[in-house]
Amino acid sequence: MANRTCAGGRHRFFLLHLATLIVVGCYPLDNFRDDRSASHLLILRFEGDGFVMQSRLDGFYFVQWEGLNPGGGAGQGVAFVKGGRVYGGDHLTFFIGEFEDHDVLVTAKVGVFPLQGAYRSVTGVVDDAPWDISDIRGRVPGGALPMNVEVQLDAERADSHARISVRFTRILEFPDSATDCVWH
Repeated sequence: MANRTCAGGRHRFFLLHLATLIVVGCYPLDNFRDDRSASHLLILRFEGDGFVMQSRLDGFYFVQWEGLNPGGGAGQGVAFVKGGRVYGGDHLTFFIGEFEDHDVLVTAKVGVFPLQGAYRSVTGVVDDAPWDISDIRGRVPGGALPMNVEVQLDAERADSHARISVRFTRILEFPDSATDCVWH
């Protein structure tokens, strides 16, 4: 635990490094109780190059997916998109990958990693090891995008070629003031 100063004053925080992404959970000291029932604020920031948007698709997204093969399932989670990289997940898995913006077409590939052992994936298969989605693509409007842009993607699992439909809906763009805190 360490101290830092944000707009709200002094807070305790923890850091979890994932590539260059840092998840910072701030706990206001005046609300912190021994029973750990205090609410907390979760702040995401990148280390190194500052927090400059590098892609018109950058932001925090609500993600929905559905397996299109017989026995396929559905799910939802969140994703953080910045500068050609995507980090996301749900209560069963997390995914890390890359994307390319070709003006009116987006292509991507991600690795999917289970958090706690075997689970039934969106493709209907019971998985207990990482797997890849190497062919993800979808149309996106050209030019500047609205804050709440929706991107519909078609994907195919690399090993079984099971098809997956994915919809990304941006729910937040990150203003500089949300990530400009001073470290002590």
